Amino acid sequence: MKLNDLRPIMQETFEGAYRLTGRVACFDDEGLPYLKLRLSSCSSDTVVLAVIDSISIPERLGHMEMVVVKGQVCIGTEESTILLTVLRRPLQMDVARLPALQTLPRVVCPQPDSLDQLIETVRALETEHLQIFIKRVLERRDRMEIFLKAPASQKYHHNYSGGLLVHSLEVARGVLNMIRINEPQMPRALQEIGFVAGLLHDIGKTYTFDARGQSTAAARLCTHDV
Repeated sequence: MKLNDLRPIMQETFEGAYRLTGRVACFDDEGLPYLKLRLSSCSSDTVVLAVIDSISIPERLGHMEMVVVKGQVCIGTEESTILLTVLRRPLQMDVARLPALQTLPRVVCPQPDSLDQLIETVRALETEHLQIFIKRVLERRDRMEIFLKAPASQKYHHNYSGGLLVHSLEVARGVLNMIRINEPQMPRALQEIGFVAGLLHDIGKTYTFDARGQSTAAARLCTHDV
């Protein structure tokens, strides 16, 4: 591939906020350096190119870090490619404008159907403060991958990759079902608080498992049995 052969397709642009889930340094056929980046959200996974000498690239971008990008779809001799024109870290207002759980990286989630259910349910919450709260808990860079990939336990229930997500969602729904059976007149806001409590009841397991589903040092202090 030759970067100089790429030609923009008018009106075909690419932009948004994504998680950086992959990065490879490359050279084209003429020796020009560029980065091949994988950008992920709750609904997509896209590979883009950033020409090192053409745009400003933030220093020390890390795995799962959020970035805001703009780019142009270009056509080359083989296939279309997205060439970035902007790559930066987000501002606070960029994050605030995003729909709830927008940046959970679908590409790392072994249970995509449950991820879709989670996003749909959280975005249906009428209490805006609860949506913001869930965003701040689950979209943490050091937590999101573990929440999506870890098992709920190693020897007991939901002991498979993605089990923590599935179990958390099941408990949250169970809370709502119990409310509808036992206290159907409960105000909507209290029902939503119950849903969030169920959803996050096992959030501590993002500290006792790593992204590979292996026990961390913290797990020795508070195992599932305990």
